[in-house]
Amino acid sequence: MASGIGEAGCRVLDEIKMHGSLKPRDVARRFNVATETVWRWMTRGVISKEGQRVKLGSVKLGSGLFTAEPALARFAESLVNSDVNTEPMRSPSAHRRASESAERQLQSLGC
Repeated sequence: MASGIGEAGCRVLDEIKMHGSLKPRDVARRFNVATETVWRWMTRGVISKEGQRVKLGSVKLGSGLFTAEPALARFAESLVNSDVNTEPMRSPSAHRRASESAERQLQSLGC
């Protein structure tokens, strides 16, 4: 096993050797999403409604993250088979406004 990348990383590394590597930019173009989105899939993942974190398998080589076709297929399959939470995240200002509104409601109830 390669040092420091774990079992999942070794699997992706083997797949890269067999199938070639994909950079986040390549995946982003294929799915018409921002490169930052693919980085998030690789590093933080996506939270399903069941609370499970689903990540795009990747390995860090040098200063970049790379994935392979089989890892991309597993990621897509796990999202299709999971009830993924698709609610958009609120912006910081929207979050602040909602918090202030909730505070006003609690104050009006005497809490």
